[in-house]
Amino acid sequence: MKTKIIVFSFLLLSVGLLFHCQKKENIDDLNDTNNPTNLNLTYFRTDLGGCNGQNKSITSDPDTVIFSITNDTLTIFVGFEYICCAEFLTNTELIKDTVKMYITKESEGECDCYCYYTFDFIFENYNLIDFHYQVYVGSLIKFEGEYNN
Repeated sequence: MKTKIIVFSFLLLSVGLLFHCQKKENIDDLNDTNNPTNLNLTYFRTDLGGCNGQNKSITSDPDTVIFSITNDTLTIFVGFEYICCAEFLTNTELIKDTVKMYITKESEGECDCYCYYTFDFIFENYNLIDFHYQVYVGSLIKFEGEYNN
Protein backbone atom coordinates (compact mmCIF):
# COMPACT_ATOMS: atom_id res chain seq x y z
CA MET A 1 0.00 0.00 0.00
CA LYS A 2 2.81 2.36 0.88
CA THR A 3 4.46 1.64 -2.49
CA LYS A 4 1.24 2.50 -4.35
CA ILE A 5 1.01 5.84 -2.52
CA ILE A 6 4.64 6.67 -3.33
CA VAL A 7 4.21 5.72 -7.01
CA PHE A 8 0.94 7.69 -7.24
CA SER A 9 2.55 10.72 -5.56
CA PHE A 10 5.51 10.54 -7.94
CA LEU A 11 3.23 10.35 -11.00
CA LEU A 12 1.09 13.24 -9.75
CA LEU A 13 4.18 15.37 -9.09
CA SER A 14 5.65 14.52 -12.53
CA VAL A 15 2.44 15.47 -14.35
CA GLY A 16 2.18 18.70 -12.35
CA LEU A 17 5.77 19.70 -13.16
CA LEU A 18 5.35 18.81 -16.82
CA PHE A 19 2.20 20.94 -17.11
CA HIS A 20 3.78 23.84 -15.20
CA CYS A 21 6.95 23.85 -17.34
CA GLN A 22 5.00 23.63 -20.60
CA LYS A 23 2.65 26.43 -19.54
CA LYS A 24 5.57 28.66 -18.48
CA GLU A 25 7.38 28.01 -21.79
CA ASN A 26 4.31 29.03 -23.82
CA ILE A 27 3.86 32.24 -21.82
CA ASP A 28 7.56 33.06 -22.21
CA ASP A 29 7.34 32.54 -25.99
CA LEU A 30 4.50 35.07 -26.24
CA ASN A 31 6.10 37.70 -24.02
CA ASP A 32 9.78 37.35 -24.95
CA THR A 33 10.86 40.63 -26.56
CA ASN A 34 14.33 39.18 -27.03
CA ASN A 35 12.89 36.51 -29.29
CA PRO A 36 15.03 36.31 -32.44
CA THR A 37 13.63 38.10 -35.44
CA ASN A 38 11.89 36.22 -38.22
CA LEU A 39 13.76 38.44 -40.67
CA ASN A 40 17.24 36.98 -40.08
CA LEU A 41 18.62 40.48 -40.63
CA THR A 42 21.92 41.60 -39.18
CA TYR A 43 22.37 45.28 -38.38
CA PHE A 44 25.62 46.47 -39.96
CA ARG A 45 25.86 50.24 -39.40
CA THR A 46 24.20 53.63 -39.86
CA ASP A 47 25.77 56.16 -42.21
CA LEU A 48 25.01 59.74 -41.25
CA GLY A 49 24.63 62.42 -43.90
CA GLY A 50 23.08 65.77 -44.58
CA CYS A 51 23.36 68.01 -41.54
CA ASN A 52 24.91 65.34 -39.33
CA GLY A 53 28.13 67.32 -38.88
CA GLN A 54 29.06 66.84 -42.52
CA ASN A 55 27.11 68.74 -45.14
CA LYS A 56 25.15 71.69 -43.77
CA SER A 57 22.41 71.68 -46.35
CA ILE A 58 19.89 74.48 -46.39
CA THR A 59 17.61 72.77 -48.89
CA SER A 60 14.16 71.83 -47.77
CA ASP A 61 13.41 68.24 -48.65
CA PRO A 62 10.34 66.27 -47.57
CA ASP A 63 10.52 63.93 -44.60
CA THR A 64 10.97 60.51 -46.14
CA VAL A 65 11.84 56.82 -45.87
CA ILE A 66 13.30 55.03 -48.91
CA PHE A 67 14.20 51.34 -49.18
CA SER A 68 16.90 49.91 -51.43
CA ILE A 69 18.23 46.38 -51.83
CA THR A 70 21.59 45.32 -53.26
CA ASN A 71 22.21 41.56 -53.19
CA ASP A 72 21.42 40.65 -49.54
CA THR A 73 21.94 44.18 -48.18
CA LEU A 74 18.91 46.23 -47.19
CA THR A 75 19.41 49.99 -46.81
CA ILE A 76 16.69 52.08 -45.21
CA PHE A 77 17.21 55.79 -45.90
CA VAL A 78 15.56 58.18 -43.45
CA GLY A 79 15.59 61.94 -44.00
CA PHE A 80 13.93 64.80 -42.16
CA GLU A 81 14.30 68.50 -41.52
CA TYR A 82 15.38 69.76 -38.10
CA ILE A 83 17.33 72.66 -36.59
CA CYS A 84 20.83 72.80 -38.06
CA CYS A 85 22.89 72.56 -34.86
CA ALA A 86 21.62 69.24 -33.45
CA GLU A 87 23.62 66.01 -33.22
CA PHE A 88 21.99 62.58 -33.29
CA LEU A 89 22.75 59.01 -32.24
CA THR A 90 21.12 55.96 -33.79
CA ASN A 91 20.19 52.48 -32.64
CA THR A 92 18.16 49.60 -34.06
CA GLU A 93 16.10 46.73 -32.75
CA LEU A 94 14.75 43.70 -34.62
CA ILE A 95 11.67 42.14 -33.04
CA LYS A 96 9.95 39.30 -34.88
CA ASP A 97 8.80 40.88 -38.18
CA THR A 98 9.49 44.51 -37.21
CA VAL A 99 12.57 46.66 -37.78
CA LYS A 100 12.73 49.49 -35.25
CA MET A 101 15.13 52.37 -35.86
CA TYR A 102 15.81 54.92 -33.15
CA ILE A 103 17.20 58.40 -33.81
CA THR A 104 18.00 60.18 -30.56
CA LYS A 105 19.13 63.77 -30.19
CA GLU A 106 22.51 63.76 -28.46
CA SER A 107 22.91 67.53 -28.24
CA GLU A 108 21.36 70.70 -29.55
CA GLY A 109 23.02 74.07 -29.76
CA GLU A 110 21.43 77.46 -30.06
CA CYS A 111 20.66 78.29 -33.67
CA ASP A 112 17.88 79.61 -35.82
CA CYS A 113 18.33 77.59 -39.00
CA TYR A 114 16.91 74.34 -40.35
CA CYS A 115 18.51 71.72 -42.55
CA TYR A 116 18.01 68.18 -43.78
CA TYR A 117 19.41 65.24 -41.76
CA THR A 118 19.87 61.83 -43.39
CA PHE A 119 20.46 58.37 -41.97
CA ASP A 120 21.22 55.21 -43.97
CA PHE A 121 20.41 52.20 -41.78
CA ILE A 122 22.25 49.26 -43.34
CA PHE A 123 21.31 45.63 -42.70
CA GLU A 124 22.86 42.45 -44.09
CA ASN A 125 21.43 38.97 -44.75
CA TYR A 126 18.09 40.29 -46.03
CA ASN A 127 16.07 37.37 -47.40
CA LEU A 128 13.47 39.32 -49.42
CA ILE A 129 10.51 38.91 -47.09
CA ASP A 130 7.95 41.53 -46.08
CA PHE A 131 8.41 43.35 -42.78
CA HIS A 132 7.03 46.18 -40.67
CA TYR A 133 9.13 49.19 -39.79
CA GLN A 134 9.05 51.98 -37.22
CA VAL A 135 11.33 55.01 -37.10
CA TYR A 136 11.44 56.83 -33.79
CA VAL A 137 12.82 60.35 -33.53
CA GLY A 138 13.15 60.95 -29.83
CA SER A 139 10.25 59.14 -28.18
CA LEU A 140 7.79 59.71 -31.05
CA ILE A 141 7.18 57.49 -34.05
CA LYS A 142 7.93 59.65 -37.09
CA PHE A 143 7.45 56.94 -39.73
CA GLU A 144 5.86 53.51 -39.64
CA GLY A 145 4.47 51.07 -42.13
CA GLU A 146 5.02 47.82 -43.95
CA TYR A 147 7.58 47.08 -46.64
CA ASN A 148 6.29 44.61 -49.20
CA ASN A 149 8.96 43.14 -51.41
